[in-house]
Amino acid sequence: MGLNGLAFAIVVAMLAAAGALVTSLRLRIALTALAGLVALYVFPFELSGPALVWAWAALATAAVVVQARVVGPRLGTPELASVGALAEVARIVRPAIGLVGGLVSLAVVGHLVTLDFPAVSLGDEILSTFPYAGQEGVSLAAALAAPAAVAWLIPVRALRLGAVGIGSALLAYSVTFEIERPHVMLAWAILVVASLVVVRRIVPIEPLPARTVPSLADFGERAPYAAAVLAAAFLVVQALWYADPGSLARHVVGDLAPAEVAFLDVRSYALAILAVASVAAGVAWSGMTARLVGGVTAALAVAWLLPFELRPGYAVAGWSALALAGAWLIRFVPSGRMVVGLPGAALAVFGGVITLAIVAPPDRLAVDAMTFVAGLPILTDATVALGAIAVALGVGGYLHRDDQRVRWIFIAAGVTAVYLLSVGLVDVFQRQVGSRSLEELQKEAQVGLSVLWSALGLLGFAGGLWLHRTSVRLSGLALLGLATVKVFLVDLASLDVAYRVLSLVALGVLLLVSALAYSRMQHPHPPGSPKPA
Repeated sequence: MGLNGLAFAIVVAMLAAAGALVTSLRLRIALTALAGLVALYVFPFELSGPALVWAWAALATAAVVVQARVVGPRLGTPELASVGALAEVARIVRPAIGLVGGLVSLAVVGHLVTLDFPAVSLGDEILSTFPYAGQEGVSLAAALAAPAAVAWLIPVRALRLGAVGIGSALLAYSVTFEIERPHVMLAWAILVVASLVVVRRIVPIEPLPARTVPSLADFGERAPYAAAVLAAAFLVVQALWYADPGSLARHVVGDLAPAEVAFLDVRSYALAILAVASVAAGVAWSGMTARLVGGVTAALAVAWLLPFELRPGYAVAGWSALALAGAWLIRFVPSGRMVVGLPGAALAVFGGVITLAIVAPPDRLAVDAMTFVAGLPILTDATVALGAIAVALGVGGYLHRDDQRVRWIFIAAGVTAVYLLSVGLVDVFQRQVGSRSLEELQKEAQVGLSVLWSALGLLGFAGGLWLHRTSVRLSGLALLGLATVKVFLVDLASLDVAYRVLSLVALGVLLLVSALAYSRMQHPHPPGSPKPA
């Protein structure tokens, strides 16, 4: 209303009258496009807020529909194709109305990201107490309605997929201003999966176009992929913020206490959303490789979470369980050996390093005045970690028993089991520090280790003979040899006479039993005795 509005109406009427009077379709297209540009310029002076966005959205929708439904069919055969310079002009004028629609669409997006959902406040401000209940929600509705109307009026796959991609991208961006953290991560996860379902299940489109030079149609068909990438980027960045990489090392070494109630804090909630979204995205993508990648990503999120929620020993047990799950999966899906095997091996190695360096270092084989044994009397951090590693190695080796290299895994499982029993035995004496003499506890622990190693060596030697397993028999002999070296080089040099005698007697008896077992199993029937019929 007013003189400005009257001037605008006169200009638009003049352009409409000129278009009605000329006979050239291309001149009419140029005049219509010019009218659209005038409207694009004038609207901000007369309208503001949601009204301006709705006006621009309506103008953009009309321009795109006219270009596709009116201009395109009528210009199927260019009438100026052989006129030289005029042909070039015709080629430029042909998409003019559609270009105006695209320019107006950019104006709509610019209004959203600068005024309605200002990018400078991304992640720092919640605009409405109820999502999209304010004026920004009305503006967003206009921005979503325009591509929806285009997709409904123009039955072209590229336009419809482009509308889906634009809508998903706008929602992924705007939801940051409407939903509190970390719940906004759930919205991003839904958008990621929904976008992938559209282009992988409903209308299968490959991520990369087959043509060397992609067309606008190729970009439109792949718009949902771009929206999924945007939502995934927001999701990953937010998950990393909650994952707190800076404090991971301190939790791993035990300098920081784990959560009071495991897996019920905001970090667990955030990483659980990331894990579920990864699995769902892999399923939506389809194909075994995609599903394995999604599952591995979820497993790594859980592995990252463990040190924050559990003590280091129990975190190692969780890593070992995940590595064992990977070994089991490879057994049934050999094609995923690289996708699953490398992360599983990395978790297993990392758990072993943390165990030897922090949870159960070699100095745990001797009683001292400073070490505190954390955990229950049997299920200490050290025994839980070592037991989990031993079980993972043993079961993993059994699952892949057909592999010729698996014997090294069984040897590693046996060594871990021996180390577990040794640490567990010393911890029995370590818990008594303060109630008994430290020197006596140290001596008793060393004698106990000598007896334990000798007994385990005897069992391994005899078991190898019984089962006809050379590797088991040699392992038992190696452990007996280690016990012998310990008795002569450590026990005899540092223990009192009584403990020396006890170590020597125990070792001698077990060596004699080993020799007797070897003789009986190698010659089950004494010479001269009648052989069985």
